Amino acid sequence: MPTEVSIVIGLIIAGVTAYIAEQRGRNPLGWFVLGWLCCCIAIPALFVLPNLKEAEALELKNTEDKRRLQEQLRQEQLKLRAFQRITNERIDHHDGVLGLDTKAGVPPQVALPGGAPSQLAPPPLPVGQTTEPSPPIWHYALASVQYGPVTADQLIDLLTARSITRDTLIWNSEMKGWLPMKDSPEFRNYH
Repeated sequence: MPTEVSIVIGLIIAGVTAYIAEQRGRNPLGWFVLGWLCCCIAIPALFVLPNLKEAEALELKNTEDKRRLQEQLRQEQLKLRAFQRITNERIDHHDGVLGLDTKAGVPPQVALPGGAPSQLAPPPLPVGQTTEPSPPIWHYALASVQYGPVTADQLIDLLTARSITRDTLIWNSEMKGWLPMKDSPEFRNYH
């Protein structure tokens, strides 16, 4: 093959290599030289290497998505704070009207190890309680703090005032252990 034809074919291959390199986000001048020197290797190498333009476009899209999601999160947090503020204001207003202080109410709850979040660790049973026949003296537990002794009527009053719930653990000397108020035969019908 004459030298002029080889040069023309090399220039054509180098030009095609440079064009493909530019389309894929690569340096066209460097790939033109590489296409001129390594005619058979340069074009397949371009298709094996990752497309830098696609990678850059994907990075831009990911950055924009991240920015948009962060803005949505910020907006949701602002809405949540406003909702919490309004809710607290309403609760404070209701407390004022009812003459209650629900903020001072219930201590933080302690979960049983390995148990469900709703299962609370009761405090130890009261010690030295006598087994008086009647009326039973009651104790109740909020989280891991024991309160009492109280009468059954006082427990009902606490339930009515919502100082305790039907899930509050109760105990008296006739029982083997702590029991939720709703499961006790004495208080099963109270709401």
